[in-house]
Amino acid sequence: MSYLLAVAVGPLDWIEDEVDGIRLRIVAARGRAQEGRFAMEATRQLLPYYSNYFGQPYPLPKLDQLAVPGVRFGGMEDWGLISYIENLLLLAPARDTAERRYLNYLFMAHEIAHQWFGNLVSPASWDDIWLNEAFAEWIQSKALDHFHPEWGTPLRRRIALEPTLASDATAATRPIRGALVMEDRVADLFDGITYDKGAAVVGMLEQWIGEEPFRRGLASYMKDRAFKPATAGDLWHHLALASGKPVARVAQFWTERRGYPAIGVSQVCEAGSTRVHLTRKRFALVDGLTDEPWPVPVVVAHGDRVQPVLMEGPEHTMTWPGCDERPVVVNAGGAGYYRVFPDAPLAHRLLEAYPSLAPVDQLAILADSFAAVQGGTRPLREHFGLLRAVKRSQAEGRDTLFTVAVAQWEWMAVALRGTQAEPAMKAAERRFLGPELTRLGWAPRAGESAAAALLRANVVKRLAVLEDPAALAGVRSRCAAARANDATQVAPSIRIAVLVGCASTLDDAAFSQLFEAFRSAPSQGERMALLRGLAGEADEARARRLLVAAAAGQFPGTMAAALPAMMAESTRLGPVAYQLTVEFWEPLARAAGESLAGKQSLLPRAAIALSSSADAEQVIADQIRLMGEAGRLPAEREAAAVLVRARLKAREEVGLAAALQGWPDE
Repeated sequence: MSYLLAVAVGPLDWIEDEVDGIRLRIVAARGRAQEGRFAMEATRQLLPYYSNYFGQPYPLPKLDQLAVPGVRFGGMEDWGLISYIENLLLLAPARDTAERRYLNYLFMAHEIAHQWFGNLVSPASWDDIWLNEAFAEWIQSKALDHFHPEWGTPLRRRIALEPTLASDATAATRPIRGALVMEDRVADLFDGITYDKGAAVVGMLEQWIGEEPFRRGLASYMKDRAFKPATAGDLWHHLALASGKPVARVAQFWTERRGYPAIGVSQVCEAGSTRVHLTRKRFALVDGLTDEPWPVPVVVAHGDRVQPVLMEGPEHTMTWPGCDERPVVVNAGGAGYYRVFPDAPLAHRLLEAYPSLAPVDQLAILADSFAAVQGGTRPLREHFGLLRAVKRSQAEGRDTLFTVAVAQWEWMAVALRGTQAEPAMKAAERRFLGPELTRLGWAPRAGESAAAALLRANVVKRLAVLEDPAALAGVRSRCAAARANDATQVAPSIRIAVLVGCASTLDDAAFSQLFEAFRSAPSQGERMALLRGLAGEADEARARRLLVAAAAGQFPGTMAAALPAMMAESTRLGPVAYQLTVEFWEPLARAAGESLAGKQSLLPRAAIALSSSADAEQVIADQIRLMGEAGRLPAEREAAAVLVRARLKAREEVGLAAALQGWPDE
């Protein structure tokens, strides 16, 4: 298989249709083609949408999309024959949930976008591979929001950016482009910097340039570079012609420098006018990072006033007539790739106004506040006030905000594991989440949003890990139905959460029975669901048995590669999952292979439950010992995350338990 040419051979079936004269086929293993109906409908929407948006029709007479059973990650955009791991293209009735539809549509939107960004116009070198991935990542969100606004894609896109914002605020990062690309390190390019930061910077440039000028510039670029190699400079040229703005100067800085800034904000009333003062400084979660003079496209909103500005110096002041108590919102719309830190008076006003803000602005404020906690510039106690505001909110987007809050609690639980504050943290989290499960119930309600279904699953899983009595009782009463995939008793949207919760009930006999069900499962999706139930195991001996099976080649490589992270995510084994991964690394690495999510990710992903400075050093040492320099970057990224957790533990352990007494009831 080459990048632009692919051949697929096997016992295959397909369904067929057409759109705009283009023959479409969804191809699957014999007997499963009918599960591609959702994919076919999505393709019939996406191809004309992209042809229209880019101003260039899809140039081939056919588009085939192939479901590959269990041997690869994600998808591959070979021209005219896109291949996917089967559970990202096929949708069996038993797995037909809003979340599954969202994920399948998302991956298809990404891979089909590559027929333009990547195939019609190809990067001139590895240095510009980000053009393929960042623009596919960016346009997929536009497509999803266009056809399915009910999925809340803008909020989900902002949530997905958070891990990259975290790693990009450490020394273990790189620029989007411009660094020397070594042939044996190409895999390092297929990371959150290329995909998520790249897409975020593209979105920020679009907001600054304007949606229509940006689209005209893209169409001009596509027309000029069709069937030719292209560089970032070609794109900046066409965007500048369409907008009349200094695109190259701004875009080059953002794509060729590491990290990003934080914008400090103050708002005062002086002589009958509102004065907003902005400051710019590199945001860092670790010490020793050098500041950079980013030109920052900032959007400031105050009531009905929305004022964009290109902030080119370390400070900028804006003034307009009149004063009122409404707080300014910087990074209005959430498209900026930067953090925003209001001073204390403005933070208080934003907290009071929080329920009335747009959901995307609420999300940005919540995420930036937590980043300040992680960076040590805001006490955790202050962030709890914002979490209380999320809990009390009745606004649109509240379920998505609450899902973010659940993730923040989970991060704090890992950071504070083993401290004096841990029991109080667990009790406070149970009080925070318990009423939410009561509100949502265990079964989907007619007309509920995809965000509500996702939140229910996250709350069930988290409360089970916290050993909340009511949640555990509900989980245990559903274990048999979840293992049997009985959708009449356990909704598909919470099945994995229930399976993870049920892991604490396994004995040797039940473990063996579930393992046999996993081995004989008829599909990739079913096997992955059952594996999550096995990987949530709390018993070290049975966890070891699972790793022995993976090391012996009884799992597909994709599952062997995912297993250490699944075990660490369960939090029951915690640091033991990392030690087991080190012990079994060589056979796991052989099973995982050289793919992008393969052996170089095994140890870093198993380290997500670690939280000491010694652990951080150990992750790097183990990775380099086992993989050499080729494994350094992913190890350094996770080690930086471990160190951030360790620092929060050192700052927050004393006095936190007392501060959480009764929270959030008071």
